[in-house]
Formats: sequence, structure tokens, C-alpha cells
Amino acid sequence: PKFCFCTLAFGKKYRALALLLAQDIEKFSPNTSFVVLTDSPGDFSKQSNVKAFKHKQQGVKCYHDKRFAIAKALSMSNACIFLDADMRILAAVPQDMQWIQVPGIAARACDVMSKKYAKVFNGTADAKLCKEYKVSKKAAQKLNVELENENVKFVYEYLFTVTKDSGKEIEFLKQWEILANYYELNGVYDGEGNAIGLAAAKAGLQTR
Repeated sequence: PKFCFCTLAFGKKYRALALLLAQDIEKFSPNTSFVVLTDSPGDFSKQSNVKAFKHKQQGVKCYHDKRFAIAKALSMSNACIFLDADMRILAAVPQDMQWIQVPGIAARACDVMSKKYAKVFNGTADAKLCKEYKVSKKAAQKLNVELENENVKFVYEYLFTVTKDSGKEIEFLKQWEILANYYELNGVYDGEGNAIGLAAAKAGLQTR
């Protein structure tokens, strides 16, 4: 298949939300699979477009576990669209989307890191953002990636696609795993958009 959708759904609330999203996909993108990594696959047994897989949370929080949903989805199609489980689709999804045919990452929104951390640079950031920047800066140095390079993006992770690119997507997922561990070991448990952008830059995967 050209593409599929994917998400994470842990806990009763998010499984229910993912079922609503599955019904949207069934209506507005018929014949498109929806890959769901969840703690209770049985909840999706009556939804024919869902391919539900048992997943045990790997991180301190589940944010970085999105990489497992993407890996599973890419094992089944050429590209995947990741959506947070609490999103909805309200109109027909085109099957010939140009941005999903180009290798790499296409996101609903990105920021160059200098914009993402502008408050750090002008001295108005809170402690949480300062810590996130400090850890991101050290992570970038370890990867030999220049954090302030305009090609290194912070990816807003609630809606983005990954399209295969001659194995670069595999290296991207590998680097994301390394970064996920690094961020969590340094006390940053969210902001996975940093890891996505840095991993993509390290793997040479275009982000736009």
C-alpha cells in the first residue's frame, strides 16, 4: 500500500478515542489500514480497518513510543501518517497526496530550533524549556549535528508522515531510540519533536 495511518492508544480513554479515529478513517479513507499499538488489542477487534498490536510501554512516559508504531506501520506500507489518538478526520482523505510521495518526513508543523528556543536565547524561558534546550544541545553535540542549523527541525509530533527513503528511515528510527533513552536519562520525558528532528538530521532524512 502507498500509505497507512498509525497511532498509540494506552488506557481506556485513548482506546475509545482511537476507535473514533478508526471510524473516521473507515469513512473518509476507505481501504486504508490503521495500525494501532495498544495495551488492549481486543478493544479493536470489531473495527475491520484496524491492525491492533499489543505493546508494553517502553519509556517513562509513552511519548517516544511513537517510534514503535511508525516502525510497525512502515513494515506494512511505503509510508505512514502518525496521528495522536485524540485527533479526528472530518473530510475525505486524498489518495494521491503529493507530500506523502516524497521520501522523508512531512509534518503539519515544524520549527527551526532557533525559533523553538527563542525564549532561551532572549532570557525569558522557564526552567523546563531551558533544561530541554540544554539536553537537546548536548544530544546534538554527541551526534555531531549542529542544533542551530536551519535544516535541523523541531517536529510537532501530533501529525506527521514518514515515507521510506532507501533505508534512511531505518537509521532514523535507530537514532530516535538512542535519543529517547538519552532524553529520559537526563530527565526530559516529553518534547519528542526534538528527538525526531535530530534523528532525521543524523540519518539524512529530509524534514519539511
